[in-house]
Amino acid sequence: MANLAPDICGVWISKSGEILHTTTDEGVVDFDPPYLPSVTEYGLPLRQPTIPVVLRSKLTVVKRIAYGIDQVSYVDPSSDKRKLATLKSAFKRDVVGGGLWTDIQALRCLPPHLNIVSLLSLVVEEISGLGIAGFTMPFMCGYTLLYQQALWSFPQIWLHELIGAVDFLNLQGGIQHNDISTQNIFINTATNSLVLLDLGSASQTATWRTGGKGYVICPSSVTSLSVLSPEDMQKAAQSDVEHATWAVASHIVRDPSLRPRCLAERNEMGRRLRNRELWVRHADVELDADILVLYDTLIAWTIKRRDGPLPCDAPHPIVLPGYWREPPNAEADGKACPSLSWLRPPLSQLDPDRPILATGRYADEEPETELITVPDPSRGFPQPLLEA
Repeated sequence: MANLAPDICGVWISKSGEILHTTTDEGVVDFDPPYLPSVTEYGLPLRQPTIPVVLRSKLTVVKRIAYGIDQVSYVDPSSDKRKLATLKSAFKRDVVGGGLWTDIQALRCLPPHLNIVSLLSLVVEEISGLGIAGFTMPFMCGYTLLYQQALWSFPQIWLHELIGAVDFLNLQGGIQHNDISTQNIFINTATNSLVLLDLGSASQTATWRTGGKGYVICPSSVTSLSVLSPEDMQKAAQSDVEHATWAVASHIVRDPSLRPRCLAERNEMGRRLRNRELWVRHADVELDADILVLYDTLIAWTIKRRDGPLPCDAPHPIVLPGYWREPPNAEADGKACPSLSWLRPPLSQLDPDRPILATGRYADEEPETELITVPDPSRGFPQPLLEA
């Protein structure tokens, strides 16, 4: 794939992995460049203190970590020192709904928590009219549980940290994570602590009582939500608990039969794992306590949450604003909407002697940015800029 030309849009591949045919016809690919809502559209000026904002062209990519996730460096204007951060970028059009939109909205409202990822700055793309193209998080050395190298491990403290993070989201903020998995549980090796990642699928639980317009996974898919019955609210309240139970068990039991085929099956897998007989430690997993101690802790937590307060009764509920309107339509509006096509060199073809920026261009190719010239001033830029 690294040898394909940058303008290739479609590839036909044989069952054995050979490239049979390619095309440059964009019509064969069902993909639209992501629409990037502005700072104003996010409603972020209402937050105090305001969130720092950095241009994407000021971020130098140090390492590509995963799809849409890069390690970057930038000059901190307060100290004039270069700092490391983790950049999460917008790739797909549905960024207006779930994903980046919800991630930012949830993280900007959450009080700091040691075991939940935090928001450092917004990243804007000046070419698209100062639309938000991503955000930065503190860079941490470590790995997600999905990619932990054998021997695998899971000490008791990580379980207690996971339980504390989930209870904080659910019972203090009234937020359901909805996507707790080994991929979204990060281990910070510098502190040997667990950090919960990715709130892009989060939802607010206040809608359980109020109904009305809302969303479950993605705000761009607007739906009319029903008022849940007490029984359904209790079942919904257990969702993150079931997901967390499945994530822990799948990591230390490592039984392929416990892998859900889809997100909805995680609840069912969590319920299945209440069966004590399924908790058999894999030979390659290292624990600092008997596996049944972890099992008993999770079962006690399940019972406590089942009989305790509901997330929709959280004392300090976080409000996630839904993005009810669709992105501007170029044909209907008679003008091009500010979207972004983002191409960057394949990893195998990067020039190690030339710093590459988060824009996908090498530093010596990046044009000078004139911030006074904004393609659409109505999109606004009300917040201070981190000028490197």
